[in-house]
Amino acid sequence: MRFVDCDMHVMEPADLFDRYLNPAFRDRVIVPINATGKPHRGAVIIDGLAINDDEIQQHRKRNTPKGSAHSTQQLSGSRIAGTGVLDFAIERDYDARAQIMGMEMEGIDIAVLFPTAGFSYIARNDMDAKLSLAICQAYNDWIHEFTSHSPDQL
Repeated sequence: MRFVDCDMHVMEPADLFDRYLNPAFRDRVIVPINATGKPHRGAVIIDGLAINDDEIQQHRKRNTPKGSAHSTQQLSGSRIAGTGVLDFAIERDYDARAQIMGMEMEGIDIAVLFPTAGFSYIARNDMDAKLSLAICQAYNDWIHEFTSHSPDQL
């Protein structure tokens, strides 16, 4: 028997646009640098507008009462923080091998992958069509490379 996770999310790399976006559009897609000098994961500025707003997103980071059936905390920074469960993925920057390692830990044979931050890259009604296409092409080039690590599983 094989087990399929039909809703597994990937963590897009912070340097996705540096590596895959058509150079003609790079000045329109900016990834801020964090305090360690690395690109800030999940923070992307497209045509001067942030795709996410940490202040607005704070509601997702509230702690819920102990024993609550519903958590509003973010996975990698909350429920399992401090347990070391995600250390391997964090150390590997959530690469394809880390995805497979996590699947092996959970007994998952095949994963249908979905974007995480990638859902919001083009979620804007007035986005320039050529920029939208370039962003989609960059994402698709990255996810193609990501899944080629283990095409029978990802």
